[in-house]
Amino acid sequence: MSLSRNAKESIKVAGALVIAYGIALSLDWDKPYWAGFAVAVCSQINLGQSLGRVLMRVFGTLLALLAAWIIFAVFPQDRWLFMVSLSLWIGACIYFLQRSHYEYFWIVSAFVTLVLWNATGGDFTLSFEKGIFRIQETVLGVVVYSLVAVLIWPNRSRGELDTASTALAAAQHRFGTRCFAQLYSQEEAKELSQHRLEILQADTRLRTAVDDASFDSYEIWECRRQWRHYGHRATAVTQALLKLEESLALSRQLRVANFFTNLNELFEELNRRLTRLQMYFSEGKAVEAPVKKKIEIKLDRVKTLSTFDAAALTVTYQKLKELELETRSLVTSVQDIRAFGQSYLGYPNEVRTQWLSILMPDPDRIASVLRVVVAIWIAYLAYIFIPDMIDGLLVVTLTGVLGSLLSTSPMTNLSTTCLYTVIACIIPAPFYFFLLPKLSSYYMLGSFIFIFFFSVSYITLEFFEDQPLVRMIMLLFPNNVFNLANHQTYDFINYANLLFSVPIIFAILAISKNIPFSLRPENKFKQTIKRFFHSAAYLISTGAFKNNQKTLFFHRLIAMYHINIVITTPKTIQYWRSGLDITDRKEISEIQLRKITKLVILTSNQIKILYKIDNRKDPLNPPKQITQEVLKWRSVTRKILLYFSGYKHNIDFEALEKKSKNLFRKEIFDTNQLMSKQEDTLPTEEEIVKFLYFLGVSTYINSYLTEFFNATKTIDWRRFCENRFL
Repeated sequence: MSLSRNAKESIKVAGALVIAYGIALSLDWDKPYWAGFAVAVCSQINLGQSLGRVLMRVFGTLLALLAAWIIFAVFPQDRWLFMVSLSLWIGACIYFLQRSHYEYFWIVSAFVTLVLWNATGGDFTLSFEKGIFRIQETVLGVVVYSLVAVLIWPNRSRGELDTASTALAAAQHRFGTRCFAQLYSQEEAKELSQHRLEILQADTRLRTAVDDASFDSYEIWECRRQWRHYGHRATAVTQALLKLEESLALSRQLRVANFFTNLNELFEELNRRLTRLQMYFSEGKAVEAPVKKKIEIKLDRVKTLSTFDAAALTVTYQKLKELELETRSLVTSVQDIRAFGQSYLGYPNEVRTQWLSILMPDPDRIASVLRVVVAIWIAYLAYIFIPDMIDGLLVVTLTGVLGSLLSTSPMTNLSTTCLYTVIACIIPAPFYFFLLPKLSSYYMLGSFIFIFFFSVSYITLEFFEDQPLVRMIMLLFPNNVFNLANHQTYDFINYANLLFSVPIIFAILAISKNIPFSLRPENKFKQTIKRFFHSAAYLISTGAFKNNQKTLFFHRLIAMYHINIVITTPKTIQYWRSGLDITDRKEISEIQLRKITKLVILTSNQIKILYKIDNRKDPLNPPKQITQEVLKWRSVTRKILLYFSGYKHNIDFEALEKKSKNLFRKEIFDTNQLMSKQEDTLPTEEEIVKFLYFLGVSTYINSYLTEFFNATKTIDWRRFCENRFL
């Protein structure tokens, strides 16, 4: 009879706890349950994630202890300055964890500082001794679990990495084939919604597999830079395919294939690249060097088109060029994995973009910091000013710990989490009071630890596998209740204090959850939309079509802030959309909700493209009359974007349509005439193509804004956002 995966993982967790407690008790260490904590939080679904947790817990603990010792040493007498400095440290950890790939490192750095404070009982002279014990037992717990995870049924993620890579290449191949089929057709382009979801899920799966395999596979670790670069390039190919599919909506009236040279050769080369990638990951076959395929527009045929059709065709042309470039880079990155190549050095923006995302101010991240810090201060003020408060310092500590954990998933239901926490405290109580006092040896105690934690782990894996926070709570709090030590005490008062502290802690977290604004999905969904359109309006209005002057550093920072909002909006709005429950709601329908989310994401894509056009190194130099019409279009578009962001003023979509049509008037921009003239004062053919690309992007933006207005004009947003009491 073969054991299930859940049974194997539960045996490993329970066995590691037995060994860790056995070693800590035999050495007569203080607070052995710290080793149990380390085992509980490091147990993950595969070996890669577990080893990642191990490293982050050790280094996070070291950083937290260093920060705690500095704070304790600098402010030993002034409790207010001490609390301010502690709040700043925890706030910094909460801020960084929300965009970092190593969020658990920052969580540990935050809550270990609080745990050490609680362990000293407020007596800072004990901080060094307690800190050393904390390091010892944390290292013990993670080493024991690491050895158990590696030696007993290791669930390595190397195979998952190959499977995820093959699945993504196959999804990209299927999606690209469908897009190319539409290039040869005059029928209306069909939206590939299901395939879009499939390719996005496959892309996310790959990035997770790369991170996991980097920890549990020496082969992957040695070429981790190449694998991570491959992950970035795979995402770039995914985005290029999605943009190509989006561009087909504009050119659906044209038989696009008739306007390009070498389109068949390009399709065959792309097909060969993606097919060989599948074979590389599934069968280990080598990947051939990519052959560069150049695609050009047949300019003589473009002259026969209207400016609008020429712009639509140019957008598709640019997306095809981008797809060819990204797939070529993807194949090169895969070749580097085997040859230890260094093509990633040519993409310094991959690291720069990650750091920019971490450091750039973000209203949501700042709000998360405020919530956690306010919760800690409420608990601290209660601890100071309420006489004989139940376990006041423990309340402060657990408030900070749970607040840090909840900041990673702001939609978590506090009442449900509180219920699971109370259950996690109640379940071990009968064993603590009636069974543990009767256990006379560690053989009996170890057997009890194994059976109890095996049962808890197995049940939580069976019923709460998709809720890791619940599993962690159910494993952690019994350790706190048992509080195993060589000189074991059984104190009902301490247990009662812990049990009654839990509702107080969650009451504080519930209060802080509405600071500075409510975290209800309805409110956050609407707020995300408003913030996005406000940032889009700024980028539209400040985008210089011809700008030879250096922009002030301050203005560049503001622009970077707004483009960061635009970049993060698709992920943010989909997250809050997943938490919306519109059952029995008349003010909005599921179709409207789906359409609004889609239009915001599509508009975000076009604003990002427009931002790149505005900030390219070789700015366009169109005739003066064209520039004036572009500025007029930007002005009207900005007003509409501001209207969607909440500014109450009248808008005129007819004016937007009029200004947009002006851009395509023959007396303003005639593709045929401009291409036929060769004077030095007129734009070159390359500049005309670039400007047509801009026109195509502007048409997308016009279309999406009009659709968004029509989709939302019947929605009562005030009713949508108001609290409902059932």
